[in-house]
Parts: sequence; C-alpha cells; structure tokens
Amino acid sequence: IPGLQGYAFTLKERSDIDRLATRLNELLTRASTAWTEEDKKRLLSFVVVGGGPTGVDLLGAMRHRLHTLAYERGLE
Repeated sequence: IPGLQGYAFTLKERSDIDRLATRLNELLTRASTAWTEEDKKRLLSFVVVGGGPTGVDLLGAMRHRLHTLAYERGLE
C-alpha cells in the first residue's frame, strides 16, 4: 500500500508497543487542541491490519488505552 511504511507500526518487540503507545498519546494530545471536527477525525482514525491473535489483542488494548487518554483530555 503506497505510503504505508511511513505510518505503520509492527508489533514484534516490547519497544514496538512502547513506540505505538507514545504515538497514540501524541495523536490524542493533538486532537484535544484541534480546531475542527474534521481535524479531530483525521487524527483519531486508525486501521489495524491483521485479524490474528496479535491484531485482536491490539484492538482490545487500543480501545481501552484510547478511551482512557480521550477522557483525560476531555475528548469524550
């Protein structure tokens, strides 16, 4: 997929998870100060590729983490 490598995260090691968590935190912070709803939507749109055990676990963990971060930043 064109451009995918610049935005994708692989989950092979613990450091990959830490890098993803940092990025999610950055995006939620930016979204909390976004001027328009369109900007918020763009910043908070995610795609998980792969429906195996790692992908399913990631979705569950991301949902919980994003919910917590959004609440902390008044995005709910």
